[in-house]
Amino acid sequence: INYMTSNDVSLIGDGKAQYNAIINPQGGVVDDIIVYRMNAERFLICVNASNTAKDFLWFLGHNSFDAIFEDLSAGFGQVAIQGPRAKDIMADVFGPEIIRIPYFYFRELRFENQQLIVARTGYTGEDGFEIFIPTASTVSIWNLLLSSGGKYGLIPCGLGARDTLRLEACYPLHGHELGDEITAIESGLGWIVKSQKGDFIGRD
Repeated sequence: INYMTSNDVSLIGDGKAQYNAIINPQGGVVDDIIVYRMNAERFLICVNASNTAKDFLWFLGHNSFDAIFEDLSAGFGQVAIQGPRAKDIMADVFGPEIIRIPYFYFRELRFENQQLIVARTGYTGEDGFEIFIPTASTVSIWNLLLSSGGKYGLIPCGLGARDTLRLEACYPLHGHELGDEITAIESGLGWIVKSQKGDFIGRD
């Protein structure tokens, strides 16, 4: 993963997430991603949904280390709870321990006989959480969150609202400020280009 991305994955420990980018040989951004380290042998890579097939083929095509890549996208739904009352909503549904997860860390937990991944991440510039849910349970947990969060003013928001927030926070979006023809440095992602870590695709 370190060879295929610009940030230094070796710096993160178990239970930690890292913002990262897949870089092509010309320095362009194939996709910006979040890497979750489950343990030394197992990582979860969250890509932009519209780039799922492209990114998976990229990983397969540049795998020179005999790593095993699996596309598990169809097995997950993801719900993001973002904003100033996110902690209250999450604590009501999952218990008060959930809000002890630090920023850009995650926890695997068992909830209603389902294995979830709860991460203190988001793309809004607000505090919040992203929940990876087995596909079959996504609707029921969505409904539970909506019901429980009603008293805090929780409402469903789509990508339009997310786009407004990420613009205010100056977060780049793939297909807009990020792309295969725009280098990571030009895109303002220099802070996740760790050229000192050693060789990786696009380093030159």
